Amino acid sequence: MTHPVIQTSTGKVRGRSKSKGSLAVFRGIPYAKPPIGDLRWRPPAPHPGWNGVRDCKSFGPIAIQRDNDEADGFFKILLEGQGKGPLTTWSLRQALKFTPPPNESEDCLKLNIWTTALGKDGNPDPNDKKPVMVWIHGGGHLDGHPDLYPGATLAENGVVFVSIAFRLNLFGFLAHPELSAESEHGVSGNYGLLDWIQALKWVRENIDAFGGDPDNVTIFGESGGGDAVIKLMCSPLAKGLFHRAIAQSAATYQESRYLKHAVQGYPSAEDVGEILAMECGISGSNQLAQLRALEPRALAAAAARMKLEHSEVNPIVDGYALPKNMFDTFRDGEQASVPFLLGSNASEFLGMNDLNQHIPLFEVRYQYGEPPKEDEYEAIIRDRFSSQDANRLFELYPGLKTGDRDAASLAFSDELYGGKAYYFAHHSARQNMPVYLYVFARTPASPKATLGAYHGAEIKFMMGGLDPIVERLDKSDLPLSQSMVDYWTSFAATGVPSSPTAPEWKPYMTDDEQWQRLDLDIVNGAPADLERYKIFARRRQQVADEIREELSNASAPS
Repeated sequence: MTHPVIQTSTGKVRGRSKSKGSLAVFRGIPYAKPPIGDLRWRPPAPHPGWNGVRDCKSFGPIAIQRDNDEADGFFKILLEGQGKGPLTTWSLRQALKFTPPPNESEDCLKLNIWTTALGKDGNPDPNDKKPVMVWIHGGGHLDGHPDLYPGATLAENGVVFVSIAFRLNLFGFLAHPELSAESEHGVSGNYGLLDWIQALKWVRENIDAFGGDPDNVTIFGESGGGDAVIKLMCSPLAKGLFHRAIAQSAATYQESRYLKHAVQGYPSAEDVGEILAMECGISGSNQLAQLRALEPRALAAAAARMKLEHSEVNPIVDGYALPKNMFDTFRDGEQASVPFLLGSNASEFLGMNDLNQHIPLFEVRYQYGEPPKEDEYEAIIRDRFSSQDANRLFELYPGLKTGDRDAASLAFSDELYGGKAYYFAHHSARQNMPVYLYVFARTPASPKATLGAYHGAEIKFMMGGLDPIVERLDKSDLPLSQSMVDYWTSFAATGVPSSPTAPEWKPYMTDDEQWQRLDLDIVNGAPADLERYKIFARRRQQVADEIREELSNASAPS
């Protein structure tokens, strides 16, 4: 075992490697000053640095997680739904039950690096810089952490892999009038987004010391991490910090989050902050100082009592970090013009009804709080779609009209993920951006599995397998996994996904809608479910138009 030492802009860091010149790992490197005390709910500040050598062999604390059990429920369904059998499932659940949780802290602004670019002398070759891939984890910006995602396989396939931790839920995305008033830009609430940008700035300044090319950085992420990729493509503050983008099952469902405006029945982000203060027993003036003085768990408990979820604690259209609705940004061609790879899974939430109480339209779930009754489905869908599109949805999803749970789950998946991936791909291609679109369709290998190609299933394939035993690959999956590792890393290197053992991946174009179907047999072509994605993409545009009209009416003189 060797311990390479690298000089960064803030001090020396010591990592770990099995032998000289092999894969080296650096964990828990600070990329910003700890956002604690008076720095809670402030933009990230550069780290002041340290003397001597900082030991970076262990992961740092993870961000404080939301105070509920939905994440545990998700893993429980993954265990039971993959068809491993009752004994194996019980054993795995026991193992997870007694695994100590990671340490949570507001002092979480750390990143991790896997690299094979350090020579036997511990230094990178200045003439052989490797492409960089920066992973942003999922969890809906409410929970999750980077420690679950080892970068060894991708690094050994020719990239420098970076994963980042950042502020989540109300610590990363709380707005309040007093927070806006103290900001030089008059805004608040996008602290987690600013963390992503600060991490990318650190990468630009330091990654060459680890053998990475600061001029070839790919951002990629899944679910909430995929949404982060979309948001970074929409933020002028991130311009020039990345050169390619990969959005996997991007959970872009908070398009109605505005800083100072209530839109489509949602309160403004600043209103949510004031309501949280009231929940904490704080009112009157000088609320901010009292909120900053509260213990983190007291804040998390208050958010749990309010049932703050994706629609209330997420990136905000503030006119600064996010100038406008992301759907308008893409439609107007104002997103970052970089090679773009994106897609969704064929049945993201099939078999997970008990966890999410799915309904066919995500916006309805958050407007009404509870899923509609079976006899309400048809009226809700007809209210939100044209007559032609509504009738076609009932044909495409048999049983949807009467609230069949599997039909509703599939429609929910396609509306939330597939339709939006199509929307972003189509409008990117309109701007002549290189776009590569996929549908991941591999289902669990066991014939007893009750899940389809579920939400997050593609991660273990494109990362070559994950540490958690619930995500272990079947032997029959290994060729698909290697092809996806090749696709992702070659895209990072060249902007074109390719693999020596897999079919050519043709780009998506508006007049040639090519998608890659990622399954045991990889197929290129237009998927059979393209029509349903187009219907949901039209609905996204309709929602964006409705929001724009609301905002226009709100700003018009009375």
